[in-house]
Amino acid sequence: MQVRRFANGLMVITPPLYRDERGCFMELSKASTLRALGLPDALVQSNLSWSKYGVLRGLHDQLEPYAQGKLVSVLQGAIWDVVVDIRPQSATYLSWFSFYLTAKSMRQLWIPKGFLHGFYALGQDNLVLYHTSAEYHASHERSVAHDSPIWSVPWPRYKILSAKDAQAPHFQP
Repeated sequence: MQVRRFANGLMVITPPLYRDERGCFMELSKASTLRALGLPDALVQSNLSWSKYGVLRGLHDQLEPYAQGKLVSVLQGAIWDVVVDIRPQSATYLSWFSFYLTAKSMRQLWIPKGFLHGFYALGQDNLVLYHTSAEYHASHERSVAHDSPIWSVPWPRYKILSAKDAQAPHFQP
């Protein structure tokens, strides 16, 4: 397993991929591996998102006491994954980070609690799986405008947004 750790808690994880004449196999999450990486060993909810080319999902997070860490994997296609650190005590507060995740690379992204998360769908059909450290609670969900000027993420010009994301307010520190 290859792991690239960032000082702010983000992690890019490349699990071993076992290939043979039948295809391939990999473990997406395993409690002992998560524990060894310092992650919650109980990821309690799994979500699957299908997005066509040009869909932008985000930026989203969930407020305490239901804040979520997320382990993101792409099962089909490719995404440009963007996270923004909104932890006021963090050295990277209000900084954004991006990662290309593809089904071919099978890399996973660990996003700790306290980050906004969004992605732009690059393939024609994109399946994104993410496991979360807390269950979803609609009453604690937050959407923030993807184009908030405070961090100026250079999203592609062509994008398809949900009504909720198109109307999301700009971030207020």
